[in-house]
Amino acid sequence: MTKTETRRRFVRHRDDLGVDEILFVAPVPGTVVPTTVDDAERHAVLRIALVERYKTSGLSGNEWRFSVGLYRREDAGAEWELISTEMTLDSMCAALYPSLYGDFQAMKWPHEFFKQKIGAIAFSWKGHPVWSASYEGQATDLMVAAGHLPWAWIQAGDRGCDPGPLEALCCQPGCAEPHVSVYRRLKGYCRAGHADEPRAGSDEVRGFCARHLRRGDSDLDDSDENYAVVSGPGPEGHEPDPAVVRPAKMAPPIFIDPADMP
Repeated sequence: MTKTETRRRFVRHRDDLGVDEILFVAPVPGTVVPTTVDDAERHAVLRIALVERYKTSGLSGNEWRFSVGLYRREDAGAEWELISTEMTLDSMCAALYPSLYGDFQAMKWPHEFFKQKIGAIAFSWKGHPVWSASYEGQATDLMVAAGHLPWAWIQAGDRGCDPGPLEALCCQPGCAEPHVSVYRRLKGYCRAGHADEPRAGSDEVRGFCARHLRRGDSDLDDSDENYAVVSGPGPEGHEPDPAVVRPAKMAPPIFIDPADMP
């Protein structure tokens, strides 16, 4: 291992919360909590997962943005049905119960769905288990499990995730693919846009897979201009999949008659 490689420190993306999927798992005979992410997914009936999109705009620029999708299925093992894509992961944890309660009262979903039992909840990050728990070893109602989600979110956050996989995986939030390139971050920015001093030879790096090499030109911290390619291909010629590109929507202009102004 060279001296340069020894100094590298892979850092998480700012929108990576250490959890990117939450599964509500149906009771499984002989099992209290799932031991692997695959086991949890196989028996889950409700799923919250990170969803990416590449926002493009001729005014504000291009950047990756993230929300969460809410999925359901009537039986474990069936095809997932996307219900909504909105919010952030932490806000979804706070809003899931009132959202489901409103849909239950309005009978927007099949009533049988709300009769399902939940045996455990499982949190994962890039395909790695973070934390899982049962409801004192007993199956509980779906709505009760949804009501417990804010507490479970806090518990999972306290456990945190193992940053080790970042040394091999893509740093794009929600992506578990191996990285093909390593980028050095030139400056660090807070969410308010304040920059650290330039970091010549900085050891803070991020790896990206082929689908996520293009970072855009809008986000200060996560932009093509704020990275220097250390190894592998750069962003040129690696545009995002058109399926995840979402042009920004412009609000229609509002015309005010001067005669109506005070």
